[in-house]
Amino acid sequence: MLTGLDESLLHQTSTTFADVATSDHRFYDRCWVAAYDPGGDMALNMGLGVYKNMDVADGFCCVVRGSHQRNVRVSRTLRPRLDDSVVGPLRYEVIDPYRHVRVDLEPDGHGVGCHLDWRATLPPFVEDPTLTEINGRVATNVQRYDQTGTVDGWISLDGERIPVDGWFGARDHSWGVRAGVGGFEPATGSSPFADGFLVTWLLFRTPDLGGYVQLNRDAHGNETFKDGRLRFDDGRDDRVVCEVDQQVEFPSGSRWYRRASLQVTDDEGARYEMECERLSRPIVMRGAGYDGGFDDNQGLGVHRGNSVLEADAYDLSEDGHPRRLPDRTPMRSLQTGQPVSIVVNGSAGVGDLTVLAVGDLSWYGVPAAEGAAG
Repeated sequence: MLTGLDESLLHQTSTTFADVATSDHRFYDRCWVAAYDPGGDMALNMGLGVYKNMDVADGFCCVVRGSHQRNVRVSRTLRPRLDDSVVGPLRYEVIDPYRHVRVDLEPDGHGVGCHLDWRATLPPFVEDPTLTEINGRVATNVQRYDQTGTVDGWISLDGERIPVDGWFGARDHSWGVRAGVGGFEPATGSSPFADGFLVTWLLFRTPDLGGYVQLNRDAHGNETFKDGRLRFDDGRDDRVVCEVDQQVEFPSGSRWYRRASLQVTDDEGARYEMECERLSRPIVMRGAGYDGGFDDNQGLGVHRGNSVLEADAYDLSEDGHPRRLPDRTPMRSLQTGQPVSIVVNGSAGVGDLTVLAVGDLSWYGVPAAEGAAG
């Protein structure tokens, strides 16, 4: 079938934009937007994704206030509405590419809503592509760009409208093939990451500098991926991140860190000391559909019918052990989004520092016995 993009001169395969060049069911195309109160009172994550080989569009909005998280998850059949970045009450709209996007969530029936205008403060950072194989199978083949901005508008919770004025904004847009999409993962033997891994991903902004930094290590501490860019307000050329080290403070029994330090060296030998401390409690991304989220425990990109809306709430008061309200059912939690205050060589700002610590990381002082799910 034809889409609006088929009127453009942007085709890269011999089919229409309704199809993708791979039959892998895990192919996805997803945007993510964050709005963080610099005072630490609230944090919001929103996302909308399309999974053409699963004929699915889904999305989410998660809001943390104090020790509670409110979640809205939506899903619909993708075709024939391929051109609509709307799923149920959730809408994502590009007003001006790479400069201005708008997010709307109608609060009817679930008590959570927002109208937010995200505007860029820096051009996007284009990450190095991520390509991994497991015993001959492509496990990950992803491209992503990241961008910092400011957010204005409002968030509503149960009829209370909270103004958003100049909050820190983060966003990314990624596409390709990745695990955790479409309900199941193909098996071609044991994964080299089965024992565990540590991912550190930072997107930040200070008054004179912005940047993206990522460092991945395996269960033995070996570096498996490193990437990053630094961008300055004074017009200097971007710097490439060449070396990264990190120290992360995990409370005993938890994998929700409280503070972290990164030491970054760029391609001209300049060094940046980055001190991060969390602004709010983490956003538990299971509420967004990650980590086997949705009520059916099958995660993102699963075909659930023409129109699905789920809403629930989490208690985050006990570090590393989220519980679903009202029955306080414990939940397995891996991925979180974490708003942080950051100081880079003495200059203060705000960012998102995701630290994903999975499995036995004894080399890092985080043994498996403390629970891989925090």
